[in-house]
Amino acid sequence: MDDSDGTAAVGADPSLDVLPDRTPASASPRTRKVSTMVAAAIVEDIVSQGHEAGARLAVEAAMVERFRVSRASVREGLRLLETHGVIDLRPGQRGGPVVRELVAGDLARTLTLFFRLTNATYRDVVEARIVIEPVMARLAAERQDADQLARLRELVEHPAERRNTMGSAQDFHDTMSSASGNPVLDILGKALRMVYAGHLQAENFFPADAAGGIADQHQDIADAIFAGDGPLTEQLVADHLRDYADLQDARTPWLMDKRVVWDA
Repeated sequence: MDDSDGTAAVGADPSLDVLPDRTPASASPRTRKVSTMVAAAIVEDIVSQGHEAGARLAVEAAMVERFRVSRASVREGLRLLETHGVIDLRPGQRGGPVVRELVAGDLARTLTLFFRLTNATYRDVVEARIVIEPVMARLAAERQDADQLARLRELVEHPAERRNTMGSAQDFHDTMSSASGNPVLDILGKALRMVYAGHLQAENFFPADAAGGIADQHQDIADAIFAGDGPLTEQLVADHLRDYADLQDARTPWLMDKRVVWDA
């Protein structure tokens, strides 16, 4: 099917029943571009066929033939997915589109753009995390995912190692997020943390004498999770994050009130 006007429908493999509608471009200003429809079809392929990170997708020429659209539309659709962190476009004879591992950093980059345009501050982002993460922690306590709890136990059962780096603190919160069992909350919580972490920590706000106390708080939170006490876990995490915000506010309040910077 010709897509020279950039808005006609994709003539895709009939096995894909999730493609957008075939409404003519003249029927509605909301009609999707062909390249967007191609991108959506590729995403559905990835999901329906269970492609994992590193999987190679069909080459560009095969997609042109399959979807019966122009090479330009396929390329634009692939670039759209690359921008969103879904695939890598590798050069060379053995190159082409390859599925990427989904990471919170890709979502964080999009969030920083929207936050910048809405004049949000880092204080706003921290407040959002204080709302979201305690709920995730409560879910972790209630759902008791054995693999995630084993990982959490590893992080809190080595006192000498757990008290000296921000990396270990991040690992703790990331693991707690994953243990929630909710993929939406998990990636959103991690992305929110990534939006502000580098900027707030750049001023070395995290004093060495506070590391031990924070590690102790992590231990208390972990113990509540292991015990399956959702309400206590939620309260402990809320208090922990408020302490974090208060510490940051006391040392570098100008960073909290700085508007979010978009890292393109």
